[in-house]
Amino acid sequence: MDVLVYTQPAAGSTATDPPALVTLLRAILHPFYTVQAITASSLASHPWEKSCALLVLQPTGSAVTGLPMPPKAGEAVQRYVENGGRVLTLGLDMLVGARRSGEGQLQLYDPRSRRHISPTAPAGVPELRSGNVRLRTGELLSDVVGLSSPFSDAASGSALARWEQASSDGTETEGQNVAAVELPVGEGRISAWAVNFTEDTIQSSNNQLRLFLQSIVASTGLSVPSGSAEIEKETGGAAAAPPHRPLPQFLVTAKLITTEIILASLGVPTPESFSTTSSAASPSFVLKDTADTFGFHFCTPEAALGLLQQARADDAHAGGDTIKSVIVLPPAVIPSLAVTPKFDLQLYFNNLEKARKANGLPDVSQEGSCGMGEALFYGEAVTSTQTMLDKNQHLASRLPPPILSLATHQLAGRGRGRNTWLSPAGCLQFSLLLRAAPPALPAPRLVFVQYLFGLAVVRACRDAAVLGPEAGAGVRLKWPNDVYVVRGGEKKKIGGVLVNTSFSGGKVDIVIGCGLNVSTPPPIASLSLLSPAQQPPLRPETVLPVILAKFEALWAAFVQGRGSWAPFADAYLDAWMHSDQLVTLTTLTPPRPVRILGITPDHGLLRTLPERAAWGGAEEGYIDLQPDGNSFDLMAGLIRSKT
Repeated sequence: MDVLVYTQPAAGSTATDPPALVTLLRAILHPFYTVQAITASSLASHPWEKSCALLVLQPTGSAVTGLPMPPKAGEAVQRYVENGGRVLTLGLDMLVGARRSGEGQLQLYDPRSRRHISPTAPAGVPELRSGNVRLRTGELLSDVVGLSSPFSDAASGSALARWEQASSDGTETEGQNVAAVELPVGEGRISAWAVNFTEDTIQSSNNQLRLFLQSIVASTGLSVPSGSAEIEKETGGAAAAPPHRPLPQFLVTAKLITTEIILASLGVPTPESFSTTSSAASPSFVLKDTADTFGFHFCTPEAALGLLQQARADDAHAGGDTIKSVIVLPPAVIPSLAVTPKFDLQLYFNNLEKARKANGLPDVSQEGSCGMGEALFYGEAVTSTQTMLDKNQHLASRLPPPILSLATHQLAGRGRGRNTWLSPAGCLQFSLLLRAAPPALPAPRLVFVQYLFGLAVVRACRDAAVLGPEAGAGVRLKWPNDVYVVRGGEKKKIGGVLVNTSFSGGKVDIVIGCGLNVSTPPPIASLSLLSPAQQPPLRPETVLPVILAKFEALWAAFVQGRGSWAPFADAYLDAWMHSDQLVTLTTLTPPRPVRILGITPDHGLLRTLPERAAWGGAEEGYIDLQPDGNSFDLMAGLIRSKT
């Protein structure tokens, strides 16, 4: 879900430069919400309402005026909040009553009370002062900087907080000034705070200001990531957060010969001995590639731990080198939990061996190869597992497939199109490099790879090692590449699949990226919603091996059949949620209701039939839709052109 900050800067404004507020909100709400700025044109023309958890409004000018907003954007905001949306205003007065004139200014209307609500910017430079805020819950936040004048029509809403000014002798004077009010608009509500988060206050902010904004956001009903505010109150410092910079990755394999083959293919020489000390500034070998530069370190586990500690210190001080470190440990050594505390690699390899045996997969190490997942790069924090394999041409073209890129946190995770993928704790994210020859796998058949991998994810979730067939039946696929959990009539996204391909030297490199919420904390949906109460908590180290084993079996049959979709068509339809679904196709003028039939066997298009033809009306042909050009709004039952 998104938290959107309305951005319409005006010359000379003392309001917060939106990027500063966006940055602060991101620090508070990561990884539960994506925080981004939105302009009036986007409010008016983009389908933002369904994915918006909170819309934030703030002053855009220094004169006493309504909040500037074009009519179409204002209509979208009215529709959003009236249908149950939440709006947070900062530093805006709320004038309540009769309709006010003012073309191009936001006015909201509550149909129940028949009142018009006009957010209004304060006169001139807002009055900023330090004071104490008493929340409606009784909690007191002291020495808050940023309070402005109280509301003109405070009695028109329900008070969320009041501010109190400390007297000279240190006692508190009970004040009647309202710091925040809540105003209903249809099924939604506005949380209005008479507080300005200016550029100066944010840039010079202390921990108290961040705590204050956390409380403000929580008052709207959003879930603030657990531990952030509480930990900071107890420690007086910043809560533990994912790294802001990439950390060293480990090249780890289940078979001894595989490591040698991988390094040789990259042209990385293997030293005779492994160092007992290591520095990020002194790698044994440097590989400069298209997107990244990699520094290879051959060292003992103790030296690797020191390298990680150095990288974390560089992250805390925003320093460090741009070279991305790759650590290679001595043969047969798997990093312990002391070295990789966020992912148990030994447990992962043990589970992978079990999953391969359970799915009848052969041991191919004697052939100088490896199975899917038996060779991997793991990093606690990486830029993007997909970017590492997809954007570094030398690395991707020379690595012997299959190679896995795995991370606990992604700093710039990629989704379909221009979407991003957040990586909260308990999220599994990885990318898999494969290679095929077009004669054996014709190029038009590559579109089916995303469907095939989605099917593998569903089958893995229904495996006894994960959820089992009964609970796992709630894991379904949304066309073209999303994974959902369906429980009690609710449908919630928990993952997605991204496939990139590149052709070179008569072969095609295929990079399959997948993000799957395994055990993420609420409000983020995850597989754990379906996990039986008596079952141990799900772990990425348990789920990933089963996914890879299921997919390897499917992939072998897919390649053997030269990319034929026929053997998998029925299983895919059993795994998705669209059979016979009636949707509105907005890519036509006028929009048409169509019924979903399935996937075309030749080019992997979504096959639909206009509803009139389905009822036996005038003869009409199928309408087939490409996965890359269309977006499926599941909740609204709409298929749109993807922008």
